[in-house]
Amino acid sequence: MTLLFFQHSLSDVWDKVFTTPFIRLVWLNAGVQLGESSRFWGMPVLHKVTGSNIKIGANFKARSRPSSNSVGTIQPVVLSANADEAIIELGNCVAISGATIHCRQNVRLGDRVGLGSGCLIMDNDAHPLNPEERFSENANIRSEPVILEEDVWVAVRLF
Repeated sequence: MTLLFFQHSLSDVWDKVFTTPFIRLVWLNAGVQLGESSRFWGMPVLHKVTGSNIKIGANFKARSRPSSNSVGTIQPVVLSANADEAIIELGNCVAISGATIHCRQNVRLGDRVGLGSGCLIMDNDAHPLNPEERFSENANIRSEPVILEEDVWVAVRLF
């Protein structure tokens, strides 16, 4: 028990001193608008197409390291703005633990929204069902905005 606590403490210090400043620098350089006091545990995945927009409010928390969450995480945090007009908007105090946001049009999370590990928020079908359309270079991918208002918690694997 003591060794596990010690390892967790070292990881927490590492993420605070090295991971968080590094990710803030990389994401800001990629054009992500990142609010103050954002914190990262482990390495998230960012996919941002040229022309897309990602806006993140203050006090954002991204937990990609399994030991950073009391129930663990099954994957890193993934933010994917996958089209040139895609807009991901995260309000203040948004917390994401091992979840994915995949956007082609607009995904907006209000203030104090939490996403649990394994959660997948998508505003699109990713690809057409028809094989001829799917393998076309100009595939028509259906997309509609997804909006989660403030104070929402989306949890997975509850049972």
